[in-house]
Amino acid sequence: GEGVMTMGKKYLLDLLASNLIVRVQAGTFNGVRGDGFPLAGMIAFVSTKCEEIGPLLEAHLYSHCPTAIPSLSLASPDGGEDELMESLGMVRDKQGEFESFDKFLNRTEGLISIMADIMSSTPSDHTLLGGHEGAMIWLERFLDLLPEAPTAPLPLLTAPVFVAFLTGAGHMLANKFPAKMKPAFDMIQNDILKRLDESAVGVPSATRLRKVMDAGFDKLKNELPPGVVAELYDGKPGTGTASSAAPASSGMASFQSAPPLPTQAVPSQQQGFGSSGDQNAFSSSPFGSASQQPQSSGFAAAAPAGNPSPFGSTTQQAQSSGFAA
Repeated sequence: GEGVMTMGKKYLLDLLASNLIVRVQAGTFNGVRGDGFPLAGMIAFVSTKCEEIGPLLEAHLYSHCPTAIPSLSLASPDGGEDELMESLGMVRDKQGEFESFDKFLNRTEGLISIMADIMSSTPSDHTLLGGHEGAMIWLERFLDLLPEAPTAPLPLLTAPVFVAFLTGAGHMLANKFPAKMKPAFDMIQNDILKRLDESAVGVPSATRLRKVMDAGFDKLKNELPPGVVAELYDGKPGTGTASSAAPASSGMASFQSAPPLPTQAVPSQQQGFGSSGDQNAFSSSPFGSASQQPQSSGFAAAAPAGNPSPFGSTTQQAQSSGFAA
């Protein structure tokens, strides 16, 4: 009957969203190389035909990658290292050990890449994850979350997140929102680059971010991302998502005055992707102390009703973000 068909549709959509998120966390996935653009174009198109996919994709993305909200903080300023790692999305293997830093950073980079790729995809009026304007809002809020100078080093996630996001969405943002994107780019160039984590774990991502930034704003604006499917990427000036992608109250606020994010507890990850060989090499937290970071804005796997989407209120995001049964 109709009820069975409805449940079957919800199950298939949840399966689609889940498989996409699993795929971009695989060790063979390279978002910076452009592996995510075909997937992003497909899911963005599907979202214009089936609104239910939006909340499901958000739920899977945020539960595996709280940084996609964005969030960089603890649920409590008194939390220990375990709570810090869980709040940032680190997962445990079957033996209960946290995955290695390298694996965590690679997974996060893949998840941020697919988010940026989706936001930048055609159709130009899609609003999945906030669409084009959602990307600008996300960047402003992520910048606003970072500790102010002279705090250094910045959280370890800073460089890999910027590399993934700018590689995927930088070209689109530079063309559609140059008046907002150029100050954000300059802030990264003149401030953030000077305070990156330069530890053995942090140096590779810091080096790649410097390479992206040293190419300059004009190159970011004029050249398509590596590996992009040009027909599925919307980098044309003046064709951005309508203003409905952002709540009227936010007015696309600058990163100095971005609207507050939802405040929720971050759930523990119950099952990880690591192997028994992954080592937890903590001697001190590489993510910065809780006192350096803004207070929590995490994500519970199923977002409670009443908390607005961090990317703005759209018809796709007005529904419950729970998983289909």
